[in-house]
Amino acid sequence: MHTEDIAPGGRLVGRFWNLSQTAKYLGKSPAWLKKHSAKLEKEGFPKNDPDLGGRDSKAIIKFLDHRCGLDQKSPPQADLLQIRAKAIANDERK
Repeated sequence: MHTEDIAPGGRLVGRFWNLSQTAKYLGKSPAWLKKHSAKLEKEGFPKNDPDLGGRDSKAIIKFLDHRCGLDQKSPPQADLLQIRAKAIANDERK
């Protein structure tokens, strides 16, 4: 089971969250989400899927991770090796 399978409040749900579940996950009210959803969607927040009846929880989490900078990749391995080589060289000079 993945954390996105657990709705706010600890109840197991499908992958798609309804308005109340989505708002609760965001720490907001359903009224707030209704008011701000168009602006958020312009910024990449997942739209409500009319056929599945909600917003994709994985897409919500991915959007929030991106918005908060949590999806930044580590420097490439070559960069890490260069950083380490410089550190070793600096230690040898002391």
